[in-house]
Amino acid sequence: MTTTTRLSDAVYTTTPDEWSDLATTIIEALAELKDESPIELDVRLGETIDPDALEQLFDPSPDDVGYLAFPLDDYLVSVRSSGEVTFYRT
Repeated sequence: MTTTTRLSDAVYTTTPDEWSDLATTIIEALAELKDESPIELDVRLGETIDPDALEQLFDPSPDDVGYLAFPLDDYLVSVRSSGEVTFYRT
C-alpha cells in the first residue's frame, strides 16, 4: 500500500536562521513538534540521512530548484534548496 502525503498535510515549516545549519534546524523543528527538548529526542538524524551531505547538497540559495524528502520519526521531511524545511505527518 502506498501512502500519499498531500501538501495540506504539512504540520510545520521553517527555515534555518543565519547561524543554524539544516541538520540543527530539522532536529529543533522535530523537537518542537514533539514538545520535547532536542537533547531528549529518541531520534538520530544521522541514522536516516547524512547531515553533512544534506548541508552540501542544500546550501541555501535563492534558486528553489533542489528538493529532497526523507522519512524521520512520524514525519516526511521536505528540504528545498531555498532552505525551507517542511514536515508532513505520515
